[in-house]
Amino acid sequence: MEKFGIETLRAIKPILTDLGTYLNKAIPDTKLTIRKYADTKFEYLSYCLQVKEKDDEEYSYSAQQEPLYRVETGNYEYRLILRCRQDARNRFARLRSDVSVKLELLGNKHVQDVVWQLQKLVGGLAKFHSHTLQLLKDNALFPIEMDLSRSAFHYKSTSPVINVSIQYKLEFKLSVIKFKVIKN
Repeated sequence: MEKFGIETLRAIKPILTDLGTYLNKAIPDTKLTIRKYADTKFEYLSYCLQVKEKDDEEYSYSAQQEPLYRVETGNYEYRLILRCRQDARNRFARLRSDVSVKLELLGNKHVQDVVWQLQKLVGGLAKFHSHTLQLLKDNALFPIEMDLSRSAFHYKSTSPVINVSIQYKLEFKLSVIKFKVIKN
């Protein structure tokens, strides 16, 4: 039986290692990439909002035909925001493709490899169970060594031993006393 157990453990260990890699490395790495993607998306959208605010400000000043100070001074801040938005857009696009590739690979691994690994695990455990069951059926009676010396079944009492005759006399006296109390 020990032999079958060792064989089963040898067969199961690579399966558990693969599943552990999937759970402890692949999934957390994908989660980290998704978090980075979300942060970059937020950054990109914040730059887009800043550009929209600057454009709206410029349109409102031009509608009133008033000069805008930042436009007159070279519009440096607006150009800086545009450059940062472009950099954020490039990072956002790169991370979006990374996330889509990682999610696709994770999905494929889940569909194909994890199912195969779990089937292999269940098959190994079923094989161990059938071998063990067959081994136990073949050996329905097996010898057990026991020490049946005469002192093996003598137990010492932890409560004080009361003589039975004394116990009955006490109970009789108590019942007589109760009877007298009830009669009076």
